Amino acid sequence: MINNIPNNYVCAKIKINASTDILWKSISKPGNLEYCHPFCKSNKVEKWGEIGAIDFIEYYNGLCLKRYFIEWNEGEGYELLIKKKETAFAKVKWEITAHNKNESFLKIHINLVPSAIFRKYPKFLTPLISKLYLLPTMKKYVQSVVKGFKYNIETGECVRLNQFGFNKMFSVLNQ
Repeated sequence: MINNIPNNYVCAKIKINASTDILWKSISKPGNLEYCHPFCKSNKVEKWGEIGAIDFIEYYNGLCLKRYFIEWNEGEGYELLIKKKETAFAKVKWEITAHNKNESFLKIHINLVPSAIFRKYPKFLTPLISKLYLLPTMKKYVQSVVKGFKYNIETGECVRLNQFGFNKMFSVLNQ
């Protein structure tokens, strides 16, 4: 089960020079992470466009995770669980809001489950590892992801590996 413990979340928000309609088309496009995500090697879709949608993200470092969509709000955003096998590691909320007619905000909020992520470690180490490693690394991760969507939408170009910095949890230095 996903915990809503306040100090286990990271969030990033960015203003994008595009209407909410254009932003929604980008984040709701099947396989979109392949174009917009600087650590995504592939984004295969099993089912798309509604609650119960499923896709898989393969990171450049070989890690493969399942995204299972639990909310789908047309034109506004969605919420999903990040899983490996049947264990949920995070709950992620993607939100779109208008700034004005031609500018929008994309906000991604990740609620992490350190006890699932670090289950192989002694439980007493989990808070320390989370504070010193997991949360700072995931904060940089989510900032890179929103920057990737901004870049792709505003330029029409695909995001490159590590375009906004290397992330030791999800990437490799050279491909």
